[in-house]
Amino acid sequence: MQRRFSQGAVAAVCMAQLLHRGDLAPIQGSALGSGVEKGGAMKAKLFSLVGFMLWGTLLGAQQYQRIERFGEASLNEPVEMEGTVAQWVSGLGGNFYLLRTNWGENVLVRTSRPLPAIDKRYRVRGVVTEQLGKRFISEEELELIVTETTRETQSAASAVTVSVQKESAGGAPLPSAASEPPAAPVPGGQVMAVPAPAEPKATGTWDSRLVLPIAAGTVGLLALLVGGGLLLRRSRPREEPNPYAIASGPLAQAPLAGTTPNPPLAPEPQAVTGKTIKIHQPPAGTIKVLPGRFEVAAGDDTVKEIRFYRVPTQAIPEVTFGRLPGAPYVHVQLSSPTVSSRQAKVTYQDNRWVLTNFAPESSNPTRVNGRELRVDETVALNEGDRVEMGEVVLIFHTK
Repeated sequence: MQRRFSQGAVAAVCMAQLLHRGDLAPIQGSALGSGVEKGGAMKAKLFSLVGFMLWGTLLGAQQYQRIERFGEASLNEPVEMEGTVAQWVSGLGGNFYLLRTNWGENVLVRTSRPLPAIDKRYRVRGVVTEQLGKRFISEEELELIVTETTRETQSAASAVTVSVQKESAGGAPLPSAASEPPAAPVPGGQVMAVPAPAEPKATGTWDSRLVLPIAAGTVGLLALLVGGGLLLRRSRPREEPNPYAIASGPLAQAPLAGTTPNPPLAPEPQAVTGKTIKIHQPPAGTIKVLPGRFEVAAGDDTVKEIRFYRVPTQAIPEVTFGRLPGAPYVHVQLSSPTVSSRQAKVTYQDNRWVLTNFAPESSNPTRVNGRELRVDETVALNEGDRVEMGEVVLIFHTK
C-alpha cells in the first residue's frame, strides 16, 4: 500500500512541477494561440496544479480489489475477501489457514501473525501469490467482523457476576460485592477497583483511514476537471463556416476512399437448453474449437456432447460447471438439484484437460471413475474417464 501511495504521489508531484516550471508551455501555447489572456492561463494552470497533486493522493489511496471468488483474482493482484476461518494448515513452511467464503470456496491464506481463531469471520486483505504450484493470499491486513449477535453475546458475558456469601469471624454475613467490580490489593494496604472489561467496538465496513485521501482526491479531481475545462475553452479555435462542406446526401454517408468499413459483429451464441444441461454453441468458424469433449451419458436427452472453445478473454482456457448461470462458452449450467451451485471446472494445461472439484463432501462431490474427489482436488482427464456431477454422467474423450 505504501508503494502504491508513493508511486501515485510521485507521479502527481512530477506533473505538477512540469506544469509549474513551464515545461508544458509549448503544448499550452500551441493550443491557446494568441487569443489567450495571461490571467486566464494562470488560473487554469493553478487549477491543474492543485488537481494533479490531490489526484495523486486519490491514486495512492486505492488499495484492494474486493472479490467474491478467489478464481477471479489475478496473480500479484491486491484483493479483499470475507469468510470464516475453517482450519489451520501445517506442513507448508509457514503459518497458513483456510478461509471459507460465502460460495463454499476454501482459500489458502499465509500470515506472519499468530493464526486467527477458527469459526470466526474475518475480512482479509493481501496480495495473490503463487509458490510451488499453490496459489494463496499473502495476508497484509486481517480484520475481525463483529456482528450485532456477537456484540450482544459479549455484553451479556461481561455483565455476568458471581455473588459469594462470606461470613465474618463472629458468624455475621458480610455484604455482597456482586454489584461492584472486584478489588485488587496493592502495597500499603490500599484497595484499587478493577474495572469491568470494556465492550468491544464493532468493526464497520468503512475504513476511516480512507476518508481523508478519498476526500482530497475528490477535490483534486474536480479542480483538475475545472482547470482542463478552462484550457480547452480558451484553446478551442473559432470555427469558420465551410461553404464547400457536404451537409447531407449520399456522399456524406459513403466511406472515404482507401478506408475499410468496420467489420460486422459476430452473431450471438445459440443457447441449447435440455432437461438438465444448458450450453452455448458459437456460429461456425467464429471461435476456435479445442481438442477434447464430454459425451453426455446420463442426465439429459437433448444435449449429446459438450465441446470446449478458446475465448479471447482467457489466457488459459477454463470451463466451469454448476447450478448457477454463467457466461457463454466458459460455463455449463447443470440445472439439477443434485448439483452444487459451483460444482467443478476443467482447465486446459499442457495440451490436456485437468478437472478440479469444488463441491464439498457434505453435498454431492464430483466423482471420477467412481471415486469421490475432495474439495479443490485436481485430476488429469484421460480417454474414457467417467465423470459424475449429481445425476449428470459425462464420458471424456480426447478427440
